[in-house]
Amino acid sequence: MFYVATVTHLICAIVVWFVIPESLTQTQMHRSDVKYGKELRDTARDREMNPAVGLLVRIKRLFAFLSPLAVVMPKIVANRTSPLKKTTRDWSLTLIAAAYGFTIFIMVSTVERI
Repeated sequence: MFYVATVTHLICAIVVWFVIPESLTQTQMHRSDVKYGKELRDTARDREMNPAVGLLVRIKRLFAFLSPLAVVMPKIVANRTSPLKKTTRDWSLTLIAAAYGFTIFIMVSTVERI
């Protein structure tokens, strides 16, 4: 079983590495590199001026992997029927994500008991 799993993972890695195309163009990659370099220089400069700022930047980078979850944050929807009414937030995707999370939590907790 171990050998089958190893071969399967190697095939998957080869497909990902050689068959699936790069998602960014060369110009997008270059812009990203320039932006990252600027952030590093700004962080180094801010750290020299105030050590607490450097700490906050490091904490922000520590939790940067959570940034894609911003997709499920509620979106602001303008009221098109009357300009006098306030804008509202669309919570539908947030509620779907929360319901899915709770469903997974319940499934895992029931499997643990078995």
